[in-house]
Amino acid sequence: MTTIAERYDRDADAYLRWWAPVLRPVALRVLDEVAPFIDGNGSGLRLLDLGSGTGTLSIAAAERWPGSSILGVDGSAGMLEVARREAVRRLGSVDAKRIELVVGLADRLPASDGAIDIVVSSFVLQLVPNRSRALREIRRILRPGGVLAFTTWLASDEVFAPSSICGCGWFFSSMP
Repeated sequence: MTTIAERYDRDADAYLRWWAPVLRPVALRVLDEVAPFIDGNGSGLRLLDLGSGTGTLSIAAAERWPGSSILGVDGSAGMLEVARREAVRRLGSVDAKRIELVVGLADRLPASDGAIDIVVSSFVLQLVPNRSRALREIRRILRPGGVLAFTTWLASDEVFAPSSICGCGWFFSSMP
């Protein structure tokens, strides 16, 4: 039996080709939701992409806010290798360096207390074994007033679908 990370490692290129384009439109709406919290080109912005996978949110954030620095965290080294390759392809080798990609888990994030302004995540929180621990960890790394925005699957009676965009369901700010 293989772990989830091993399956994502093995299938990272296939994921980029077949699954990432399907999820991309909804994933990018997460960045639209955090945009009102970001000034101009994002100068000084520290954004963490939780479960960055093939880099959809990390790369799009780097394109959208050229003054930002991005930390992408994923449990799969294979997915992050694809994200590195895609970042260089889309951003060039110099701008791709603004994205740091690190193997890590949601309940042990590689960031200091209060070091992150915004955490974004796309279709990952449903995979986290202990969501309460992950959310506590996100709160730990967010600066006071920092923002979390995410999308995940929502089960309905008929089919799994992305959760609807709703400010109250998408955000929490850490207490100042």
